[in-house]
Parts: sequence; C-alpha cells; structure tokens
Amino acid sequence: MKVFIHIPKTAGTTMIDILSRQIYFKKFRRVNPTRNTHPKEFLSKVEGLLDKELLAQENFEIIGGHFGFKAHPELSNPEDHFTILRDPVERVISEYYFMKYKGMYYQDLIEGENLSLLDYLHHPETTYLNNLQTRLISGEKYETGELVTQEMYEKALSHLEAFKAIGITENMKDSIALFYQKFGWKRIPYYLTSNSNEQKTHRTEIPESTIKAIEEREKFDIQLYQQALEIFQKEVDKQQSKLKIIKKQMGNQGITYKIYLKILSKIMHSRLV
Repeated sequence: MKVFIHIPKTAGTTMIDILSRQIYFKKFRRVNPTRNTHPKEFLSKVEGLLDKELLAQENFEIIGGHFGFKAHPELSNPEDHFTILRDPVERVISEYYFMKYKGMYYQDLIEGENLSLLDYLHHPETTYLNNLQTRLISGEKYETGELVTQEMYEKALSHLEAFKAIGITENMKDSIALFYQKFGWKRIPYYLTSNSNEQKTHRTEIPESTIKAIEEREKFDIQLYQQALEIFQKEVDKQQSKLKIIKKQMGNQGITYKIYLKILSKIMHSRLV
C-alpha cells in the first residue's frame, strides 16, 4: 500500500484531490482530524484510526492524511511513502493565516487573545508545531518531547532519502509529473489549486524580525527542505525528457477540464433560470 504524508499547508489538498478523484478513485482513503480535534490528540490516536481503516479495507491501494511516517506498524516501509515539502517560512505563514481565517483549530485562540504571527509562534499552546515537516517525516511521536531535535532531523532525512518520491510545493507541475512517472499512473493528471487562502499576508509585508523568529524556530525544517530540494532536483534532472512530455499532456488535460467546467456551469445556470 502506498502512503501519502500530507504535511499541512504544502499544497497537499491539491494532491489529495488528484489521488482521490483522478487516479485511485474508490481505492483511496483519507485520514485527517476534524476541525475540533486537537492536532496532537489526533496524532496520538492515528494508529487506532488507521488500524480501523486497514481492517475495513476494500482493496484500496493508497492512504493519506495529516499523519507521520510509520503511523501504523503495517505502514513502515519508506519506499511506499511520498510527500510534498514547502519552504518552511512560507508554510508557517500560511498555517497561521489558515488557522486565523479558515475556521481551523486555533482560530478561537488567535481571535480570543488577538495573537499576531509572532505571538502564535511562541504561544505555549502552539510551540509544539515547531519543525512540523521534520516531525512528521521522522515519525517521532510527541511522547519524546515537544521540540524537534538533531536526532529527529537525522532520522527524518534518512526516511526522506528512502521515500519513493518527494515533491516541492513551489514546483507542483514537476512534482505531479514526477509522481506520475514514479508510480506508473494510468491517467494523466490535471490539477487546480485547492484550499488556498487569499487572506494570507504576503511574506514581504511581514516584519523582518518575525521572519527571523520563524527561521530560528524552524531551523530543522529549513535544513530538511534544502536537502529535499537537492533530492528533488536531481530526480527531475534525471527524468527531464519524460517529465517534459508529461507536463505537456497535463496542460492539455487542464484545458479540457476547464472547458468541461464552463459547460457544466452553463448547464447548472440554465436549470436555475
């Protein structure tokens, strides 16, 4: 079984849409916390949730969600895993504004205490989210401590190097094309951005002191992201000629899908008139 580690705010929802609606159809399962579930509580219970899914499986081929490596004993082979990483500073900024404006778990906390991004970084209820990409890829649970360590970073890097494939948020076309090539998908995917937040403040508008604070807190994620970029680029260079063909086909798929959406919109409008 293939496993997609959906790190929050890395364009993973776009990837989930592709996996569930275009590639695996009814053979995909998603396991995520609800809006009212504390993220740490979800991670502590995810093995049991996955256990239920695995016991109840109906020939599904892939499972994905906001959980980490080896979230279940049966999902322990790194070569079955893939994920998408994002520039850590951008990811944290996106996380904060998503929480603030999209009704997610910490919206009440942010509004109730009027937390700025800097406040959010160091608030006692949210500091455990430090270096989240490293945390999830390392597979280390919170029982080992709330702060990510050098040992956890090294474990995450070794897992990442063994993953079947990795993608980069800032280069989604190559990422999706690479997944298509690596996993031998039978359908050429198209993609439309999902779950984006137009209310997010641009990085250039955020005080430099806050950016530096993010960089200090996310130092292991920054190191891991740099390593991920090297792994990703090496694979893209190796597969360049094949990926070029796939991306062209993906572009054609996108045009076809947009035409379909326009036709569907007209049909729905005519029924409402």
